Amino acid sequence: MKWLGNYILEWLRGPWPELYFVRHGHGFHQLGYEIVEQGKAKSPLEALGVDIPNHLMPLTPLGRWQAEQTGKLINIEPDCIYASQIQRAIETAQIVFPDRLIKIDPRLNEKEFGASHMLGKEDLQRYFPYQLVRYQRDGKYFASKAPDGENYIDLFIRLHSFLDTLRRDWAGKTVYIFCHSAVTTAIRQLFEHYDPETLMKVAEEEWIENCGLLHYRRAKGLYGWKDGKFRLELDQPPYKLWQLDSMIEEQLQQKALAELEELRKKFK
Repeated sequence: MKWLGNYILEWLRGPWPELYFVRHGHGFHQLGYEIVEQGKAKSPLEALGVDIPNHLMPLTPLGRWQAEQTGKLINIEPDCIYASQIQRAIETAQIVFPDRLIKIDPRLNEKEFGASHMLGKEDLQRYFPYQLVRYQRDGKYFASKAPDGENYIDLFIRLHSFLDTLRRDWAGKTVYIFCHSAVTTAIRQLFEHYDPETLMKVAEEEWIENCGLLHYRRAKGLYGWKDGKFRLELDQPPYKLWQLDSMIEEQLQQKALAELEELRKKFK
């Protein structure tokens, strides 16, 4: 009769909430990496010309535009909204859902890069050669980049705890979660049970763009009841609602460079 007790316990817990994970909009840290890719700087830190703390890294004008467009096109009203405690995620949530309470949860924070934050490869080789060798040897799933950093295993553990909170507090509801690319990758492992190698491949092939959505709906059946448990299934690969033309993109890039000058003054 143990199986009956498990069934009863599962029904008492209630069905999973329907979950929409939303990556934050384009941030200034990404602008730094883009400048490096253009060959104009050796590191994002050099590209930005200022050391902005990760938790205070704001959205660029492009990021705010992405959030505004996403907010206009979302047609599902959530019962609850969560965001990480990092500014770019909070800012995205506030733009998409203005006048709504945003619950802040540090378990949704981006994977911590520690002392390697915004450094380029030459800086890593100079300051953290041992950690860089480990990263190149073990891969980003298992290895942390530098002191005080995290790997995906650390992220997996804290997100598992967050999902327990969602199941307990928002059973059967609709929840939007504003977070980061590494968070959505770890979430896919939790729900879709990929091994590390497959997970990294899927994350690369099905990259979640800025303000992209990852939607987990209830499995087909009674409130998602399947194989003796309430379950969630991925609705579709990551997708975005916004579309950007080249003229608007160029205007937003110019605004970003102007705002960067103000950030340099603020964080110098």
